Amino acid sequence: MFRYKLGSQLALIFCAQSPANMKNIETDLKQISTGFMFAIMGMVTNYLSPARGAVKT
Repeated sequence: MFRYKLGSQLALIFCAQSPANMKNIETDLKQISTGFMFAIMGMVTNYLSPARGAVKT
């Protein structure tokens, strides 16, 4: 579970860092917005979904 949360956090950090490294912001605006959307949805699914591997008795 920790791997998935860490991966989502890293994806969000890398997406936030990518506009800082761009030379022309208008060329890849669609790709950056799509990356942000996937990173945020990954965070939402990891933190709001039920726990994986939970044993019900």
